[in-house]
Amino acid sequence: RCAMSAEQQVILESNGSRLYGMTYDPAGAPAGAVVICHPLFEERKSAGRVMVELARVLCADGLAVLTFDYRGCGDSAGEFRDYSTPDWIADIRAAVDLMRQHAPACPTGLLGLRLGASLALQVAAERSDIDFIMLWEPVLNGRDHIEQELRKKLMKEMMTFGKGRQTRESLMKTLEQGGEVDFDGYPITSRLYQGLSQLDPAGAAGQFRKRSLVVNITSQSSPSKPAAQLHEALQKAGSASDLRLVNEPPFWNLIGVVSCPSLLRTTRDWLVRTGEPAKTC
Repeated sequence: RCAMSAEQQVILESNGSRLYGMTYDPAGAPAGAVVICHPLFEERKSAGRVMVELARVLCADGLAVLTFDYRGCGDSAGEFRDYSTPDWIADIRAAVDLMRQHAPACPTGLLGLRLGASLALQVAAERSDIDFIMLWEPVLNGRDHIEQELRKKLMKEMMTFGKGRQTRESLMKTLEQGGEVDFDGYPITSRLYQGLSQLDPAGAAGQFRKRSLVVNITSQSSPSKPAAQLHEALQKAGSASDLRLVNEPPFWNLIGVVSCPSLLRTTRDWLVRTGEPAKTC
């Protein structure tokens, strides 16, 4: 826990459904507020510990923090198959509204991981009350992301049964024709497939003009093409954008206890260096 801070369960509402969340409040008046947007599917489970560590680190630095589960995910109401990206974007809006009430007049930012970063950027582009955004390894192409998940599914089938029972092409055809595909217990509907395919983080980046951080989590010495493209789109839009490379494991794909001190330190240092948030509410 943050020293002398408070962690409290909260319930927020999104389009008539109840979302489960947690607030992390510093001991004194907050210097700002951050809403954390988790990734989806199995990445949500693998990333859970790091995201809690992040919330506590930011809280210890004097920020009010809100984490929450999207509809159909975690402890929130609903079944996963009933929702798609527009619903989860609406959930982020509801979380921002709650944080604006919880920490009024504070500089407020979003931090998202993977698809959570992609969804967060859509919200940041449309709202004038988002003062900064931090994007950890954002997914820029939802359709490619689905195809990668399909490859993982087929590899698991090969390891379990000695052969794939389906092909990637047949699974994609199922989704394109209105069917449903199971990803490790997550039913991917045609509606969700279409929603992910239509995500346009680069287009949203072209509308965000405030401070931004793009974090490429990699062992390489140069940024990935998607990270560089997103950073460039933000800069062209007028955002004071920074791109950081962090050498950490892809913790969203790993099982077990994973710590990412370099990632947390890089994020904290950016907040301090850029003065975001720069004032006490």
